[in-house]
Amino acid sequence: MKRTHNILNIILSIIQIIFILPALILENLAKKKMGVIRYLIFKKEEFSSGIFNANNLIIYKWILLFISIIIIIIFIVNMKKKLKCKINFFIIILLNIILFLLVSYESIFNLQAYHFFIIEIFIIIIIEYIKLFINIFSNR
Repeated sequence: MKRTHNILNIILSIIQIIFILPALILENLAKKKMGVIRYLIFKKEEFSSGIFNANNLIIYKWILLFISIIIIIIFIVNMKKKLKCKINFFIIILLNIILFLLVSYESIFNLQAYHFFIIEIFIIIIIEYIKLFINIFSNR
């Protein structure tokens, strides 16, 4: 049973690494290829008027802040216990902070594939939560 959880953890970690690659590749190609930069500008306009409009970004910030506070409280409460999932808590807190900064300060980062980074980090956070729950339930 424990071996199955370890294999599942490794597979999910590989999926997380694979998910961050497309945005990095798009960001790199945006500097070299005109077609890629046109596509990213089109998608930026599309996302900005859709799921990443100003009102939704405010909602996303509050949700991220709320989830981060809950995870930090759970982490502090369980700090004295010897849990295998402490690293999962740390990674989730770190990813929440990164995503909060990306959502809050779009103009500072000046990324062409900005919206893709947000979507990918959000998916990675969800996968990290799945890994956290797997680790919590495998330790019981």
